This record gives sequence, structure tokens and C-alpha cells, in this order.
Amino acid sequence: MAEETAVTEIPSFRDEENVIVHLNRKDFPKGKDGSLSHCDYMIEVWNEKKGKVEAKYDPKKKARARVDKLRAKLAELEAELEADE
Repeated sequence: MAEETAVTEIPSFRDEENVIVHLNRKDFPKGKDGSLSHCDYMIEVWNEKKGKVEAKYDPKKKARARVDKLRAKLAELEAELEADE
């Protein structure tokens, strides 16, 4: 069984095109520095995923649709009121 060589350098999280590289815990050195750099890497990954999700999701979309619907109904009722007068 071949022994794995110990990782001594903290890897770069991003490549030349500024895209996050897929890394595992075993790609980081053992010990405190490796642990902390792995946590930093996971935070980078999470922030990128969070940014993508937030770009797709608009929390005010339903509220805007409801307001537009109510404004249309209000305009309709005002038109009826003016027609009755």
C-alpha cells in the first residue's frame, strides 16, 4: 500500500480565471494552519453559492406582484366610480 505524501503548503482556493477550485480536507496540511485554511476555503465556497442563490431569488417578487394586482383593481374601481357619477 502506497503511503500518501504529507501536504505542507496551503493550496490556492482559486485558479487563474478566479474560479474556486474543488478541494478536499486532505488537500490541506495537517494541524491548526491547515484546519483554519480549510475553514476559510469552505467560507469562500459558501459565499459564492450564497451569491448565486441570491442572484436568482428576489424576496420582494411576490409582494410586488400583489401590489401591482391591487393597483390594477383600484384603477378599475375608480373608473367604475367615475362612470357612475
